[in-house]
Amino acid sequence: MAIHPSAEITEFGKTAIVLENFKEAALYFEYLVPVGVWPEFLRLMGRLESKELKSFDLLHPDEMHRALLPRHLQCDRSFVKRLWQFSGVGFSAVQEITTRHPNLPPPHREQAIQLCTESLAKAGLPGFLAEYKLDGAPVICSSALASEKLHDHADLGVTLTSIKVVDADHADWGQIMEFRKDLDAVKKLRRLRLFACDNYSGKPKEYVEDDILNRIAEHDEAVKKWAFETKCGALSTLLNSKLVASALAGSFVSAICGDQVMALASAAGGLGIELARIGIQVSMQRFALRELMEHSPVSYISSAISTLRPQHTE
Repeated sequence: MAIHPSAEITEFGKTAIVLENFKEAALYFEYLVPVGVWPEFLRLMGRLESKELKSFDLLHPDEMHRALLPRHLQCDRSFVKRLWQFSGVGFSAVQEITTRHPNLPPPHREQAIQLCTESLAKAGLPGFLAEYKLDGAPVICSSALASEKLHDHADLGVTLTSIKVVDADHADWGQIMEFRKDLDAVKKLRRLRLFACDNYSGKPKEYVEDDILNRIAEHDEAVKKWAFETKCGALSTLLNSKLVASALAGSFVSAICGDQVMALASAAGGLGIELARIGIQVSMQRFALRELMEHSPVSYISSAISTLRPQHTE
């Protein structure tokens, strides 16, 4: 599967495989396949202990399945049963680390999260996704699983920096579910999140710049309407270089960077572009769980929350 230049932006915004940030994913994607229950729990516990959160709520997996799974899979008992099994994968890794480190300081928590996600891959998650034809869906995971070290199997990372994004952990699931009913607001958030997948074939660089700034303005408008708390952060997209190399013509990155996208991204530190009040970073990144992306052209990276400062919308 490859990104075709004429692909609609919604193609990679319908269903996502979620390893982390379930609430954030629910804002941007129509359907979720939540497989990273334990990494998500550890991440939220870390924010709670660092007092970035006063509390947090988790949907019971069964309730999440009913509300967020693709409709054709909600009634598939074998699929739901196996998804339940993946919900428990990583528990032994968490239990072992928390037994040795009851207070679980940040370095050990990050280790536990990494062990959980690695356990998911080893438990056969790629094969499971392929069996149910989900291996082409984007993956949502932590930035800790993507490094900018050059590697033979590196992929193209595109990041919008210095923008306000929703800090979904501060919203409850009731607010998230009500927001999902507002199709216009959802579309505005989704248009920005999927910026790297749209087709700009034949459009001048100035048009692309104006379009991105317009998407940001619409995004901020929807966020303000729903009174979501925000944080200063980034939106990152990882493009499978093996699958998209032949389809970069007309893409966002080619419109901004020209024909030498891969060469510029491969340079030390990648390529940084200033655009009005935001920045765009293009670089080659290595995805630690690349087997999950083997047939998926796109993955979405969640920024490390510890590096962000929560802000309230005006």
